[in-house]
Amino acid sequence: MHLIAPLSWQLLSFGWFWPESIPTVVLSLSGLIYMIWAILRQPARSPAPYARPVWQWVAALGLVAAYVLVPIGLRHGPYAHDNHYVQTLRNHPQRTGRQVEMDRRPYTPRARGAAVATLVDEQIRVSSQPLPHAATVSLRGTFIDPDTIHIDALHEHWPWFRDGASYLGILLISVLWLKPVHPKRDLVQRNRL
Repeated sequence: MHLIAPLSWQLLSFGWFWPESIPTVVLSLSGLIYMIWAILRQPARSPAPYARPVWQWVAALGLVAAYVLVPIGLRHGPYAHDNHYVQTLRNHPQRTGRQVEMDRRPYTPRARGAAVATLVDEQIRVSSQPLPHAATVSLRGTFIDPDTIHIDALHEHWPWFRDGASYLGILLISVLWLKPVHPKRDLVQRNRL
């Protein structure tokens, strides 16, 4: 995470615990309980979401445009500071001896050693085979030649936990936002009156 970009391109990561740990599971379950409570307790009527002054729509569109366009102009900062080791990975001939870290990448065992895929699906060999099965891993290592990494640390991620929790969260937020504008809801309210 870039906390004060573009003033500083240093990545901020506290690294207190992995996404598949007890604190994350507890926080995820707490969020699930809260979202179910919020959906069930949502008032019967909400203000019409489209009844906004024109200036608010213009401001919203301007902010969306800035969200999409500003990062395009700032893309050279993270590259120059080798964020996520993109510059290291792109400079193939100069990789030897350089440190690299990869987050949540596919790891594949092979007959001779194993390989890990980069963000652009380049298969990079690893000097040992720390896992006997395919997995999603995060790793830290050093290039011992332009095509091979010696792994210093490796973490295997739980399959589907992070993605599943994200999809469920998006679904619940969508239900919370769309529930007040559902046409059957207004019909039920009119019939009760």
